[in-house]
Amino acid sequence: MASKKQFQVNPAYHRMNYLYQLMNVFSKKKDVSSGKIVSNCGKLLVGIGKKTQSRMEPAIKRTLCKGCNKLLIPGETAIVRVRKKPSPCVVWTCRECRSLRRFNHRPNHTLWANKPEAVVSVMRQTQTENATKNEVEKKLISTVTIENVNVGKPNDIESSEAKQ
Repeated sequence: MASKKQFQVNPAYHRMNYLYQLMNVFSKKKDVSSGKIVSNCGKLLVGIGKKTQSRMEPAIKRTLCKGCNKLLIPGETAIVRVRKKPSPCVVWTCRECRSLRRFNHRPNHTLWANKPEAVVSVMRQTQTENATKNEVEKKLISTVTIENVNVGKPNDIESSEAKQ
């Protein structure tokens, strides 16, 4: 009897997701130090993707600046323009480093990842741990505190709060 393929969860994706969420939290703050943290998280995010040869989701990749690795938020950290000539495209300009990102804006354009021929096979993930998705999200949210810059495991933060 042939064994079924088990879907192995890549820990790099978890770390990349955590860094992206951390960038979202710190980009809302207006401190100079939070800007450095966002840029550093962006560099780590891209570095982890390269080192583990993991592909980022196109929606996430489009929100990162290629020049300074900061998060591009329309109106805050980026200027977004729609150009019609020579070909219709959306142009994102980073306010920090002035680098440009152009994305096609044709009506029939679809990304390769969204096309059906891009999918080789579909694997089902079996949950080996007893943790549900909500428990994982609670652990992730508890590790990031906006007031105190604590980045670590949930147990480390709880123990540091208990000492205070």
